[in-house]
Amino acid sequence: MKNSWLVYVAVAAIAALAGIAIAGPPNTVSTDATIIVPETTTTTAPESEPAPTTTDATPDSTTTTSTTTTTTTTEVDDTTTTTEAPEEIDRAEVAVVVVNGASIGGLASRVRDELRDAGFEQARPIDGTTIVEATVVYFAEGFAAEAVDVAEALGLAIGDVKPIDDAPEFNLGNSQVAVYLGRDRA
Repeated sequence: MKNSWLVYVAVAAIAALAGIAIAGPPNTVSTDATIIVPETTTTTAPESEPAPTTTDATPDSTTTTSTTTTTTTTEVDDTTTTTEAPEEIDRAEVAVVVVNGASIGGLASRVRDELRDAGFEQARPIDGTTIVEATVVYFAEGFAAEAVDVAEALGLAIGDVKPIDDAPEFNLGNSQVAVYLGRDRA
């Protein structure tokens, strides 16, 4: 039997296909899935009185019926997921550059004043060389939370916040966040 290994391979393949046919393909779970751990629950069937004994009129013939009480307990391991609250942002410490990308005189200075009124004391205006339609808040690496805070202060959506790598060219200087103003802020 030179080809006996072929029989083993065929049996293994059939077994695998039968397993998939019976159980279905394996489920995939994304890495960002949320796991919800149920609380421990105990279920107890209600107690009942034993059923009465029935006796047939025929001597030596007895039928007995009884009820069984079943208790089911389900226990789940205690799993705790801790999410730390983000640190509160000190707006006075966030360096923001406001770039006029709309070619509208004084626009960057007006938005700088809005940011200073909101507590961003280190906001400074500059003129951009690229004209854009939509305002975007850009952030340097590690300053995403600060950029979201700046966007919220200006009434922008979180979708308007992007990494600095996506920004048109300008001088970020020592700023961590840049507001590149578009014509939508006119």
